Amino acid sequence: MSDKKPFRHRPGRRHRRRRGGLKPPAQEPGTPTYVGLHPDVPMRIEAFSYDAEHFESLTTDNAAACQRFQQPGRPTWLHVTGLREAEKIAALGQGFGLHPLLVEDVLNGNGRSKLDQDDAWLFITLRLLRLDPAQEHVEDQHLALHIAPNLMLTFCESPTDVFHPVVQRLRDGTGRLRAQPVDFLLWALLDAVIDHYFVVIEALESRLERIDEALEDGANRIEIHDLHHARADVIALSRKLRPMREITSQLSHSDSPLLSNATRIFFRDLYDHAIHAIDQTDDLRELSNSVRDYFLASVNNRMNEIMKVLACVSAVFLPLTFLAGVYGMNFDVLPEKSWRYGYLFFWIACIVIVAGMLWFFRRMKWL
Repeated sequence: MSDKKPFRHRPGRRHRRRRGGLKPPAQEPGTPTYVGLHPDVPMRIEAFSYDAEHFESLTTDNAAACQRFQQPGRPTWLHVTGLREAEKIAALGQGFGLHPLLVEDVLNGNGRSKLDQDDAWLFITLRLLRLDPAQEHVEDQHLALHIAPNLMLTFCESPTDVFHPVVQRLRDGTGRLRAQPVDFLLWALLDAVIDHYFVVIEALESRLERIDEALEDGANRIEIHDLHHARADVIALSRKLRPMREITSQLSHSDSPLLSNATRIFFRDLYDHAIHAIDQTDDLRELSNSVRDYFLASVNNRMNEIMKVLACVSAVFLPLTFLAGVYGMNFDVLPEKSWRYGYLFFWIACIVIVAGMLWFFRRMKWL
């Protein structure tokens, strides 16, 4: 008896298309309207100002307080959580020089991942993924980053701990982060995002491996929707990761004055990480396809075995049905009916026929 545990699908959020609604049509360009899946998260701003010797932080929901907090000559990072208060987001963007169309992209939780750049700023939107180990499902949200001289703005739809290690490095003054310009902070944040992609990839790979192990014990040990949801998650991950190739490539080859030559080597390394994540996602798609094919083959083989047994049973009973039909006819003259041992020989003939057919089926390896 196998010592493997049966696969049990842990409840989690099913894969689905984003249903955060649509922006009202024919609005004035740059009209601040939030579209996303987190309309209940209040706005919260965490502000960090730092250099090699100093570090200050502030938590508020007041855009004006953030402007007063900014120190001349020091890199400042404003991390905004919660986008439902579109007017406040627009006021914050206006105070720090964001174009209204960029504010519109910040508030569009269903927007595509991309990089826009100008001589005075860089703007990036992408998908932020995080694995919830308790529920074993992937949390997905919209992330926007805006970089200007000595200024970094990040916008998330809901609270996340993806950037906690970066914040901790700023607080502790470990590494080179506090001694570098703001473009190095951009690299650190994108590096944290891609690192969490690898965590999600590993979780999905483990999930597919559990399904594969359960299939070795029989296709009836899993449900088809478990496999379908796993494949859907892999396809969704691949779709969300694909734009990172172009974004990181543009950053590594950008001639923007905001990106120093010393930092470009880190962006090239970031591009390699993105390519590695995309390659692993492609491998996951192949694994999910092979597991699906294995599952379908197992189901078909099981069905064939059942049909073969039923066909053999029908073949065994066919001659018995013929004999019973012959001697069940209502004719007055049937020689065997008046024979004293006719009933006995009828059963002997039936047993011999059944035994002979079963022997033949076994010899032909049909049973």
